[in-house]
Amino acid sequence: MDNLERTLTTAAGHLRSGLLDNEQQVKTSIILPILRALGWDDADPREFRAEYRVKDAGANIRRVDYVLLDHDDGSPLVFFEAKAVDRAGARAVDQLFSYGFHRGVPFLVLTDGARWDFYLSMAGGHYDERRFYSLDLDQSDKVFEHAEFLKRHLDRDRVRSGNARRAAEDLLEGNRKRDRARRAIPDVFKDLLQRPDEMLIRSLADQVETAHGIRPETADVEEYLKSVEVRSKDTTVSATSRTSEPRQASPPPRGPEAPPAPARLWLVGFVLDGESVRTGSAIGALAEILKRFDEMAPDFMDRFASRTAGTTRKRVAMNRVDLFPGLPDSVEKHSRDLENGWWLNTDIPRGVVEIKKTDRDRM
Repeated sequence: MDNLERTLTTAAGHLRSGLLDNEQQVKTSIILPILRALGWDDADPREFRAEYRVKDAGANIRRVDYVLLDHDDGSPLVFFEAKAVDRAGARAVDQLFSYGFHRGVPFLVLTDGARWDFYLSMAGGHYDERRFYSLDLDQSDKVFEHAEFLKRHLDRDRVRSGNARRAAEDLLEGNRKRDRARRAIPDVFKDLLQRPDEMLIRSLADQVETAHGIRPETADVEEYLKSVEVRSKDTTVSATSRTSEPRQASPPPRGPEAPPAPARLWLVGFVLDGESVRTGSAIGALAEILKRFDEMAPDFMDRFASRTAGTTRKRVAMNRVDLFPGLPDSVEKHSRDLENGWWLNTDIPRGVVEIKKTDRDRM
């Protein structure tokens, strides 16, 4: 086991311990040891900087957590955005791409210590389509696989030479080809069933004969294949139709034809000032909304705290234990750091707390 593999094994142990409860611990215990094992000198400002100043899409000065630099000319090669464990949401991806695009940085890495998402900023498509790899460090059984990937794509010499970027471009192109091929399978299979060739018919007939001792007629096999429905995750494609139809969970009702049900698209997130923000959960959406409102109006959190405080518990508090006075287990299980000096009570039995329009208008 080489140095990087030992470092990854130690990192997986830290993640399993549950002791990494803030962003700084993730940086110190996970990210920096791995970068050092990959040859980066975090003490040399010519190749490594923390809190690197950049302009975002609105020309505001922001700070990227870490940047890996070309030792010779100081140009940024890789941007790192670090978050606390389970806190790397959609907004962090937006921020990272905003920074990378305006500085022309080819490599972007978003990590909460456990999950590492690798992006090529200049590749076409949506952010998800520019992600060429996701790595889960808490999978301790894949230490060797993780080490090989990191050496190929984050090793200091390979990044500086451009070999890491070329490897990433090849990997992303391979991912996209595989995805296109995967999406094409139902249509191609449907065409195959519509015009089954002799080999497919004979193979199915042979299997029936082997299993049941009687061989079906060729016409019966062909008729069956043409009637088969090709099922994918979201649609059912009839082999006798050229169109895709919504997949039905139950037979249609008897009697007069029922009106079609309205389409329902389940997304988790919100829209604020015309910007759509996706989050991983309703609680995540509430937390992100509160943080954004806090940035827009310095007194918002105080007003929200006073309006939502209950007799025995608080919805938000600056002191974590004030959320559930005298209930340490609830504090540990149902509190979330908003990273702005406040904590959120996540024990919301009836959904998300209402933020009234009047509250929003006052900001």
